Amino acid sequence: MTNCPYCSSTCDVIREFQRRDDETLHLWGCGACECELLCPQPSDDWLAEEYSGYFQMRQGNISTPKRRLCQLILSKLSPLQEDAHILDIGGGEGHLAHEVLRTTTRTHLTLVEPQAEEDGFPLDRVTVHRKLVEDWLQSTPPVLFDAIIGMDLIEHVRSPMKVMLDVVNTRLKKGGTLVLTTPDAASWHRKILGPVWPHYKVEHLTYPSRKALHKLASHAGLDIQECSSLAKPLPIGYVIAILKNFGSATLRIFGRVIDAICPSFMRGYHVSIPSGELLFIAKKRS
Repeated sequence: MTNCPYCSSTCDVIREFQRRDDETLHLWGCGACECELLCPQPSDDWLAEEYSGYFQMRQGNISTPKRRLCQLILSKLSPLQEDAHILDIGGGEGHLAHEVLRTTTRTHLTLVEPQAEEDGFPLDRVTVHRKLVEDWLQSTPPVLFDAIIGMDLIEHVRSPMKVMLDVVNTRLKKGGTLVLTTPDAASWHRKILGPVWPHYKVEHLTYPSRKALHKLASHAGLDIQECSSLAKPLPIGYVIAILKNFGSATLRIFGRVIDAICPSFMRGYHVSIPSGELLFIAKKRS
């Protein structure tokens, strides 16, 4: 028996998820808030193997694959003072940091990402912490931010509710904005695609839902501004790289087929394909 990390209700086994050596993962579902989770969670060794070469595999030979997505996220923060401080947790390749540098002159961004590249950022504008968010929270004195961004973050965290409550309580200013993107376990995409839903990955430890994020908002003292379906604007080449390198074996085969037939001139074109993700925006109560 296991309990939901968001609402603490008892969960039920849905199916076996994946095996590796002597580890067997199962997918569980919460009937109360509709989230899903892996239990037991994969070992640190297994996760390290999954994350090896992670960023390189998903670039798809596109230099700025998330520019339009980052523009969308930053637009959700307006109005934001020019000298604002933004925290980007799990910021991956640093796409949001580059977009902040490109579009603002005094905004400062702190990037927390264990695999982050530290070179190439001006020290007076971007601070990089190559740490897991849990380690960063424990080792760094509390500093309050005007906005906190977590794109594709909470599904990777072992204890999402605990971490996000800590982040909001100790790092977000009153009146500050929290923006999250994450797979939605209650989406019709997940229900139709079933086991081949592209977000089913070993490194995704939990799969929230709108109800789960409303629970988070209630416990964290947040007023929800938006909780809606998100279709990310991404280049075709980037989407192909995701399909052929991540997820189920069936999805990877499909990705390799598309990769073989897609002409090079099309790979830079942006598409917004709904895949069952959520955009969550909330403000911390004053």
